[in-house]
Amino acid sequence: MGQREWDTDAERDRKRAYREQKKQAAEAEQSIKARLEAGAIVQPGDHLAFLNEHSRRNVAWRAVTENLADEVFGQGQGKNYATEILNETQPTVTVSLVVR
Repeated sequence: MGQREWDTDAERDRKRAYREQKKQAAEAEQSIKARLEAGAIVQPGDHLAFLNEHSRRNVAWRAVTENLADEVFGQGQGKNYATEILNETQPTVTVSLVVR
């Protein structure tokens, strides 16, 4: 059975409403984001909407890479090797909608 047997009708209705609102919010965000990307103008007023673009390289692996490279290439070589790999890594770009 997909739902817990002890869920009341009210709980199931509340969960269903929450999922529906979450879906509607995601659809609205996508719609606004698409319009802003297409050059739409935001209506005047006390609000602000813009696209925030982040570009980063994932460096969470750097310490592990440095340690392994030190073992393979010799002590002190890990930092240089990790820097080379980082420079060859394409940044991950994410775009998020900010509404204030």
